[in-house]
Amino acid sequence: MHETEAGFPGLQDEKHRFLVVLSLARTLWSVKELHFCAITEPENEGFESALCAQQQENLLATIDKLSRSDKLLPEPQTRSQQLQVVYRAQLVHTAHLFGAGDLLTFLYPYLRRGHESVEAQHRMFQWAERNAQRVRRVAYHGAQLLTLMRKFPSNLPSEPFVVFHAGVILSIMSTLLPACAASVETSPLQIDHLDSDQQQAEKARAWIKNGGTYSIWVHGVESLGCEQGRQQVLDQTAWLLSGMKVWPIAKKFAAMVISLRGDLVCDRK
Repeated sequence: MHETEAGFPGLQDEKHRFLVVLSLARTLWSVKELHFCAITEPENEGFESALCAQQQENLLATIDKLSRSDKLLPEPQTRSQQLQVVYRAQLVHTAHLFGAGDLLTFLYPYLRRGHESVEAQHRMFQWAERNAQRVRRVAYHGAQLLTLMRKFPSNLPSEPFVVFHAGVILSIMSTLLPACAASVETSPLQIDHLDSDQQQAEKARAWIKNGGTYSIWVHGVESLGCEQGRQQVLDQTAWLLSGMKVWPIAKKFAAMVISLRGDLVCDRK
């Protein structure tokens, strides 16, 4: 394979590209497992070492290069060809969610709302405050996943799990994204445009890297960085899940998301 800035042009077969991305994503998860330690110091970010974080970033950078040539809409494709690209894009975005440091480590105890949820919430705030760029990146990939599931449903058994995690994580990111002051003039930025819209994709990538005074929105959500936006993300997630009638687990996920709409409120104070 000959790697360039545009990706891996020597790897043309879509099935092969998918297998490579899948292998890299599984390696990413293995890195997390190998570096996981249940004993952590209070001043540390979480359970993972700096070496683990760097290894994950390296793997995600390689995965991103394999996703640069995604073409979901521009040219005629068979349903099978289209879905192959969609599966790879879905895997790329999912990799960015579980490769975002300790986010998923704290997510589950936080959602259970048990005695451990207060500490989990505190850890999630630390996770966000230490790397604002990572918060923006996770919000972007969560939004992309919801769009993929809305536009290209295929009734795979993994879809309810993907939609649930993408929607819940995006709703949490909406509370962790820094809000612009009311007096600051903002520009609208939609972060769930697929990469086939190059202008929007470049604008979103610039926002992930540098931030800026934008009013972030996604399909069905006028402004992501507010309580109403958080609730609208959960509404959209529940709507997507309720349409997945093939898999009974989707109905249970939808009920859970609806319950989170009123209960799941992140408060940094």
